[in-house]
Amino acid sequence: MKNKPHLSCHDWSRLEAVLRGLYAEGLTSETYVPRAIEAVKALVPGEFITYSKAHATGEFDILFSDNNAPSLDVLMNYMQVKNKYDLWKSDVSVRGGDVLFLRDYFSRRQFRDLDIFATAYKLAGLDNHCAIPLCEDEGRGSIFLSVQRKGADFTEEERGILTLLLPHLRNARALGRDRSAAGEPEIRHFGNMGLTPREMEVFYWVVEGKRNPEIATILKVRLDTVKGHVESIFQKLGVENRHAAIRHGLQCVHRAQHDELYPHRRRRGVFFLNPR
Repeated sequence: MKNKPHLSCHDWSRLEAVLRGLYAEGLTSETYVPRAIEAVKALVPGEFITYSKAHATGEFDILFSDNNAPSLDVLMNYMQVKNKYDLWKSDVSVRGGDVLFLRDYFSRRQFRDLDIFATAYKLAGLDNHCAIPLCEDEGRGSIFLSVQRKGADFTEEERGILTLLLPHLRNARALGRDRSAAGEPEIRHFGNMGLTPREMEVFYWVVEGKRNPEIATILKVRLDTVKGHVESIFQKLGVENRHAAIRHGLQCVHRAQHDELYPHRRRRGVFFLNPR
């Protein structure tokens, strides 16, 4: 079992603030990418951050965080040689999907002897690379975030905070996709989940991304009352945390909407969230 990274109180506070922004109301597949980039940018500074998707077809999409992206020639040089090295391969399985630094593979002298340095990094004025593997996209490609930096190396403290952020980046992506697929939830969508009418009402606002104090204000009840309903909901759904409950709820919304649109296609116990 991996040891939990040690962070200072200040770093824990920074991480908590970043997670509030990442999971804030309005998370969808469209808003996820800029939120993920901003989350990494707030914790680990660099010249720029990229969100990259390598398609199974060999095509490669890159979104840059800032306007100081390298020239097209540099990008073309990078694309031609990157797959020669494990660090830059579009393979989430490398080192078990962990956060990777350039120094995990090469000393600074070794790096400067590589063709990827001479043809890409040197021309862009960059010295360091950090790879944050997000996922294999259902057999259709791999998705990574990366931080490019010049000058100072990445630290183990930065690795620690990114390691703690990584599961949230993956989870938020899944939540955003589920929310985009589900559309707008309604309380009636939760009618077959074994919840009481009041729990259905509370759960609706949980799925909408509201926190317990906000729900208490909306429903004009005590905070302790909301907390009790939320605990009961988690127990009935068999989930351990809010994010798992939201994913479960969004999938139920999608299923209910699908059944309303195509009642003749209902199949007991069978439902594909992303049908081909």
